[in-house]
Amino acid sequence: RECNHLQPELGDKTISDLAHLTLSGDAVMSRIKYNHCDCGLEMDTASPHVSAALQALLHVPNLRDFFDKDVDHRTGCKSLLNCLVCAFHRLIESALNKVSTFGIVDASFFARKWRSLSISLPEERKKDPHEVLYLFLTRIRYEVVTRGEWSSLTDFMESPVTKIFYTIISKDVSCSACGNFTKDMPYLTLPTDSFSADLSADLSSILSQKPIDTCPFCHILQAEQKTSSVTLPKVLILHSEKSSPNFKWRGEVNILGDSFEFLGCIVDAEGEPFYASMCPDGKLRIFKDFQVSTIRPGKFALSEYLVLAKLTLLYTKKEVTVRQLNPNTKTSQLASQPAKRARGRENEFKIIGFPNLDMVDPEPMRKQMSTQTPAKSHCDATTQTGEDKPLKKPKKKQMISFDSCKTDPKFKFFTGLSVEDFEALFNLIGGDDVIRHLKMKYSNTTPTKAIQTVLSSKDRLFMLLLRLRRGYPGEEIAFLFGIESSYALEICYVMTQLIYLTFKSMEKTMFQSAAGQKKNQPKVMRPFKNLRVILDGMSLYTQTPSNFEQQGNTYSQYKGRNVFLFAIGISTHGATIFCSDGFEGSMSDKETILQSGLIDMLEKGDGVMTDRGYELTAELQAKGCHFYKPPSLGNRKVFTPEEETLTKAIAAARIYVEHAIADIKDWKILDGTLPLNMISQWSNIVYILAFFRNFNPNRIKNKKFTPKASDE
Repeated sequence: RECNHLQPELGDKTISDLAHLTLSGDAVMSRIKYNHCDCGLEMDTASPHVSAALQALLHVPNLRDFFDKDVDHRTGCKSLLNCLVCAFHRLIESALNKVSTFGIVDASFFARKWRSLSISLPEERKKDPHEVLYLFLTRIRYEVVTRGEWSSLTDFMESPVTKIFYTIISKDVSCSACGNFTKDMPYLTLPTDSFSADLSADLSSILSQKPIDTCPFCHILQAEQKTSSVTLPKVLILHSEKSSPNFKWRGEVNILGDSFEFLGCIVDAEGEPFYASMCPDGKLRIFKDFQVSTIRPGKFALSEYLVLAKLTLLYTKKEVTVRQLNPNTKTSQLASQPAKRARGRENEFKIIGFPNLDMVDPEPMRKQMSTQTPAKSHCDATTQTGEDKPLKKPKKKQMISFDSCKTDPKFKFFTGLSVEDFEALFNLIGGDDVIRHLKMKYSNTTPTKAIQTVLSSKDRLFMLLLRLRRGYPGEEIAFLFGIESSYALEICYVMTQLIYLTFKSMEKTMFQSAAGQKKNQPKVMRPFKNLRVILDGMSLYTQTPSNFEQQGNTYSQYKGRNVFLFAIGISTHGATIFCSDGFEGSMSDKETILQSGLIDMLEKGDGVMTDRGYELTAELQAKGCHFYKPPSLGNRKVFTPEEETLTKAIAAARIYVEHAIADIKDWKILDGTLPLNMISQWSNIVYILAFFRNFNPNRIKNKKFTPKASDE
C-alpha cells in the first residue's frame, strides 16, 4: 500500500497515483515526436478491451496526423459531447499535456461510448478488442464523412479514414440477373483462419484472384466473381481468431510488391487483452490499462502470448525513396570503387525483420566460428579466437548467503533478528512455497510458475534484512549476493510487500484487547484502568521536494524541516500493536491519529495514553474510552499534588513508547534523510520495522511506580 497521506494532491493526481506508477515497472511516457506519446488509460470501469483498441488507434501516426489537420471537429462540432472524433482530440491533448507528469489519462468516455455502441452485440463479442477497433473506426469514418467536405454517404470511399485503413478489392462480377459490372469492396480488416509461419504467403492467398461464384447484390450462386485489382491502405489491419502454433512474428512483410513494417499488435490471451507497439525510439512497449512497460522485441517474438491467441496485427506501409545516380558520374569511376559495389550487393540481400529477431540461436553459431581454423597471417598478427576475447561477461560470485552466515555470532547484529527468529519469520510469511513464486511482474498464462534464480528463498529474506538493518545501498547488496543491482532492489521490494501484507492481515489480532493485557501486567501500568494502547508520534526527515506545494505540505514548524509523521502505539507489555501510515509533516498530532483509523479500532471502555499535545478528549469520550494524558497548567503557576503524581505516573509509563520509537529508528535504512524516490515504500518499511520489535525481549522493568511524598 502506498503512502496515501504524505501529500494531499499533485495537480489532479494524488501521491498514490505516482506511487502506483512506480510499481508498474517502466510506466513512463515518451514524447519522441510531436504526435507521439505513451500513456496509460484510466477508465471508470475495468475495460481492457477498450483500452487495447484505443492504444492501437493512438499509435497510428497517419490517424494522428489526420486528427491534427481536422479543423472542422476541433472548432465547430455541434455534437461535441457525443462525438467520437472530438473525444479523440481531447484524449490526445490530455496525453500530450500530461506527458511529463504522471502518464495516466482519463478515457472513461470511450468505455461509456463502447457500452452504447455494443448494446446489440452478443456478450462474448462485447469484450473483443477487435470489435471495439472495428466499430470505433466505422463510427469515426461516418462522423468525418457527415461533418466535413464529404456531404454524401456515397463518399465513404474517398474519406481519409478509408484511405488510411481500408483495403479496396475491385472485383469483376458477371451475373445472369445483374449483368457485368465492377464492384469496389472495402475491407477494414483482412480476416484469416490462422496465421502460419509464413505471414506473407497467408496475405497473398487472401488477396489472390480466386473466383467466387456469388453475386454481391442478388446472391445468385451461378454468378462469376473475380478479383481484378487490390489497393492496399497506408495501415494494414490483420485479424485472426486463433494463431497457429508455428506462428512467427515478423517485423516486415511483403504483400503484392509493397513492403509493410510492424506498427503494433493487439493480443487477446485468455480474455486479458493488451496492445504492443513499436515506438519511434525503437522500444517495444506493452500497454495494459494504465500500465506501460517495455519488453525486448526478441523476447516478445518468442513469448507464449502469441501462440493460440486472438491477434490483431497492424502494419504500416513503408515509403519508398527514389534515388537517382548523378548523370555526370562516369562508368569508370563506379567500376573503380569495389567496396561501394560490395556494400550495394549486401543491401540487396538484407534480412527482413527486426534486429536480433531471427529464430536462430546465435550461441552455437559463435561456437562454430570460434573453432574454425584461423587463416595464416603474413604480418605476424596474433590470431583472435573465442578464447582470447570472451563472448560473455564472467558470472558474478555470491559472497555471502544465509547458510554461510547463520552460525556467525554477529548474525543478529547484521540482520536485527536471531537465527531462531529468522526461521520463525520465514515460516510466518509462507516459507519457500510462497517466496519462490514471488515476481515483480506476473505472466497472465503462468502466474503460479516458480522463478529460476541463483538465490534461495532464505537468501532473499536475508538480503532484505541486511538492507534494512545496516542500510546497505542497492549496488553494495547486489555485489554481496552476486546479482545485478536492479534485480536486488526488486527482490527487496517484493519481500517488503510480502512481509507487510502478512503483518497487515494480522493487524486486528496484534491490536490486543485491554482484557488480554492484564495477565502479568507490569506494575508501572497497573494504575491506569483498562489501558490498551500508549501512543506517540515519530518523525523522519525527508528530502525537500522541488514543488513548492509539496514543500509546504511536508514542512514541520516544530522540527524546522521536511518530515514524514507516523503514529506508534505499544501495549502495556511494551510490544508494538499499532503503526499508522506516513503523513505529511505539516499535519497536527491530533489529525494524524484521526486519519490513521485508530479510533475505529478501539472499543468502549478502552484506555488510551498520549502526550500532552494530543487533544482527543471529545473523540474518545464519544467512543466511551478513557483518556490518560498529563494535565496542563493553563493560567495556573503550579500543579496540585494529585496532578503532579499523575504526571509522573504517566511519564513513567510513556517512556517505553519512546524506547519503541528508538528501536525503530535503530534500523539504518531510516538513518539520515529519506529519499523521495522511495516514497511509495516508506509506509510499508516503517510498518514492518515497528513490528520487528516484537521479536525482542520485553524492555519494561517490572517495578511499581512509588511517588515520593513532599514535605508539604
